[in-house]
Amino acid sequence: METGITQYLELRRMTPGVIPGIPYPWPKVTDMVEGMAKPQMIVLGARPGIGKTSLMSQIAIHTAQWLLEENRPEMVRIITSEMEVEALQMRMISQLSGVPIQKMRRGLSTDWQHQKALEAWQLLKRLPIEYLRPRDIDQIKKFIDNTTIPTALYCVDYLQITPYRNTWHGDEFGRISKLSNAFREFSLRYAPGLILSQMSRYSERREDPHPTMSDLKGSGDIEQDASVIIMPYRAKDESPDVGEGKDMELHVVKSRDGVTGVVYGKWHGYTMSFTTQNE
Repeated sequence: METGITQYLELRRMTPGVIPGIPYPWPKVTDMVEGMAKPQMIVLGARPGIGKTSLMSQIAIHTAQWLLEENRPEMVRIITSEMEVEALQMRMISQLSGVPIQKMRRGLSTDWQHQKALEAWQLLKRLPIEYLRPRDIDQIKKFIDNTTIPTALYCVDYLQITPYRNTWHGDEFGRISKLSNAFREFSLRYAPGLILSQMSRYSERREDPHPTMSDLKGSGDIEQDASVIIMPYRAKDESPDVGEGKDMELHVVKSRDGVTGVVYGKWHGYTMSFTTQNE
């Protein structure tokens, strides 16, 4: 262990100022939590309709592009029980192209927008991203533990509806705890994990509606297992699907190796993406 610590400290001295983990799309978040690295289990928790799936897809795209730039033969692996893969890919095409997703869905894109969307689709197909509609936790483990092309980051959308095992006969609280424990173990053994989590609606009835760790839905194990917890927040009357440049906050409420705080930015509903104030 002493040799390992010495080597780590020497490496950090040789690369001053370099964040050791995979960067987020938003530099302020990267600085606060030191990027994404094993053994981090990163929880992205929000109430329904805030846009957590879109934040996940932004992170996945950014990570895949970073892997190509760094010439790293690794893969981003997305486990989605929430959306069909094609629907998720359409959202990612909108984020890459800047073409409003509603225009693509309704066939109302201009010729220029249509061309941009096609180019974004070709780019997305070249990015090192794989997708899985999971059957159970064993299939998820096999998907992440790929010895041919290692996993750089795995993403789960979302924890509360991810299947555990067909033979599970316990209660919902226990199932969510088992899943959270499994993802913590996967993050320790294989790669950092970005785990999406629903949040209870209790916060909406509080005098201060800003999210806290205790709002995570289903099990206290999520709060304990996570290395980093990020909770996006927008005012209740702001729909994520329409409008442009609405205020949005990313609350970093837990960071084992970094600092906590709030990152302020804008939600762009037409492309379902988030930018910080200096972008």
